[in-house]
Amino acid sequence: MDFMYEGRNAGVLLHLTSLPSKCGIVGDFGESAEPFLAYLKDAGFSYWQVLPVGPCTYSQSQPGCPYLSTSSFALNPLFVCPAGLVTLGLVTAEEVSHLVAKWQAKQEERKALRAEGSSQEAVECGDFVDYHVAKGYKDELLAIAYNAFIKNAPTEEYDEFYQHLTDTAITGPIEQLLPQFHRFVQFILSQQWSQLRRQANINGIKILGDIAFYVNMHSSDAWSNSEMFQMDTATNRPLYVSGVPPDYFSAEGQLWGHPVYAWDAHERTNFSWWTRRLAKSFEKFDACRLDHFRGFESYWRVPYDFAIQHRSARNGEWVQGPGTKLFDAIFKNMGWENPRVNVATAYSEALSKHAKQPSVKKRLANMINKHIAKSKQPSNNSGAPHSFGTLGRGESSRPAPLLIAEDLGFITPEIVALRDKYSIFSMRVMQFAWADKEKGLRCEHLPYNHTRDCVVYTGTHDNSTSQSWWKTASSEEKKHLLSYLGLSEEPATFAVHRLLAHLALLSVANLVILPVQDILGLDDRARFNLPGVDCPKNWSWKLSSLGPLYAPENLNPLRDMLILSNRYISSESLEQPI
Repeated sequence: MDFMYEGRNAGVLLHLTSLPSKCGIVGDFGESAEPFLAYLKDAGFSYWQVLPVGPCTYSQSQPGCPYLSTSSFALNPLFVCPAGLVTLGLVTAEEVSHLVAKWQAKQEERKALRAEGSSQEAVECGDFVDYHVAKGYKDELLAIAYNAFIKNAPTEEYDEFYQHLTDTAITGPIEQLLPQFHRFVQFILSQQWSQLRRQANINGIKILGDIAFYVNMHSSDAWSNSEMFQMDTATNRPLYVSGVPPDYFSAEGQLWGHPVYAWDAHERTNFSWWTRRLAKSFEKFDACRLDHFRGFESYWRVPYDFAIQHRSARNGEWVQGPGTKLFDAIFKNMGWENPRVNVATAYSEALSKHAKQPSVKKRLANMINKHIAKSKQPSNNSGAPHSFGTLGRGESSRPAPLLIAEDLGFITPEIVALRDKYSIFSMRVMQFAWADKEKGLRCEHLPYNHTRDCVVYTGTHDNSTSQSWWKTASSEEKKHLLSYLGLSEEPATFAVHRLLAHLALLSVANLVILPVQDILGLDDRARFNLPGVDCPKNWSWKLSSLGPLYAPENLNPLRDMLILSNRYISSESLEQPI
């Protein structure tokens, strides 16, 4: 039997901001998300993938990029469900309607939530106080105030303030900017998200989250842990910033501008900050995607002064990342077992014990099944076992959750070795399968080269939708895909989004994720992000209604494909809660 495989699964990629909203702003953790969970269950999916859910900065050129969060640990206040506040008696439905009609999304975050957070009854409730003290959100709350301060401060005042972020300074003007509503918002968000995730799990749906590799320059993570980044200790200015080197498409490379990690400092603390980050993520999610996975093996850094002067990443260098040191520490700190090590150990134990007996295969299978049964036992700890079956070893540890590496682009053998050592799943994208001239038939994205320990996408949030991809695809790409499908020419009614989904779902891969745009066959007017471009449309697309998802011409073929590929999860197959 295959020890990394217990079932075939499928999911949908749709970020929370894109959910339909009665308020008309962004999706939320309640009225927006709950109907979408119902759709996933009705359609037969078992996974919902979202992008990072932390608080974002908003501007005309970059409206709420989820990968530029002001905190790796807090939640985005825009995701508060107003109806949930009405249920708690904190506001009336009339007040919510009035606020929505009067203010735009940016004002909604600042003014409406402030009004809700001013309730003395809520602020003084024991649950809220205990929660705030236990979770220790001071750094994240201070960062909110800090960003509010620098936005309205003169440049000279900002520079002076930024250079003296000490405990003494924090007790000064920042503390005055910390009204109770910031704490209240995080409390409410956590309660609403926990309820949503619990509802998802009861209905057989796991939530797949996303962990950005870098943190924002002005995040709480950077300025409250400046020693963990390559910063000038005298000025708190970065010495280096992130990016990627020049290539065929860009002579200047891409300048991302994040502070880069001081990995030696992280190692001295046994990678405690990264451990906390993973632990916090698995309080929210059942599985996680690790963005820019190659950065764990090696990363490109650019001198800060050069980056500021030239706005270019060309004058940089590759630097060795933490690699196995980081993942060894995280797995140990979290009490996670490495599935690959466990499989090898189980084989070794079984073979040494039963090698001379006639029914070796049967005994070996029984032994492995016992390990898998043990790994399915419920755990109250973060990082609960994922559905792909890992092997338990001892009471003090538990199976590692599902981790997925964003390993697209230029990937070296060292990165592959790091990924595979910890049984971290790889990514495959159907749009990338048909025009790799260098690898040809060895291209890892071609369906017959997929492996079980990978996640297959038709496209990602950074790609064109499949419909628009096909319109701009080269003649070689089109010919290759049509030949693969046994077609000599493009039919008049060619639904490329369904054909790519069909190929993905029939893959041997354990998990397939379909962007909602490809389920509906939308073009690039629904594209979510165009990387490397400051565009007001980035991160702003919204699904206006769930109605099209339920339309027979969309739902019925999708169900048929899920059933045919043995990925359909029926309500009858779900385990009922005790």
